[in-house]
Parts: sequence; C-alpha cells; structure tokens
Amino acid sequence: IRAIWSVIPRNHQFSHCYRERNTIADSLVSYGNTRGSFSLFTTVSSLPFQTKRLLSLDMKSFCNFHSLSGGKVFVPLSSL
Repeated sequence: IRAIWSVIPRNHQFSHCYRERNTIADSLVSYGNTRGSFSLFTTVSSLPFQTKRLLSLDMKSFCNFHSLSGGKVFVPLSSL
C-alpha cells in the first residue's frame, strides 16, 4: 500500500465503495467468475462488452441504482 501511495499525486482522494455499487468493478468480477481463468485488460477496447457499456455510461455522468427486482436503472445526474 505504501508503494501505491508513493506514486499517487497528493491531491487525489479515495473512498471505499462496495463492489455492488461500483458497477464497473462488479461487471469485471462477474466476468472473471464466469470465465474461471485470469484475464488482463490493457485497453478499453479489450474490456468485456458489458463493462464497456457501463464505463461509457459512467463517463457520461449517469448514476445507476439497483432496483428491488435486481435490475439496474440508469438515471442522468442532470435529472436528480
């Protein structure tokens, strides 16, 4: 952890986010669980389709909420 902190600029902050709330991380974990083997993604284009879709929505500042039925609902931040 010290090695990681040594290369991160001092003006950056991090906070904990449960995997289920971080849909990009959650999609990568789900992908890894279905493959059962190690995968290394070095470019955005090499990411699984679902992860690329979620990343695109995240970059456009869309929030997502887990619905009670287990589906995901995407809401633009500007509508909140």
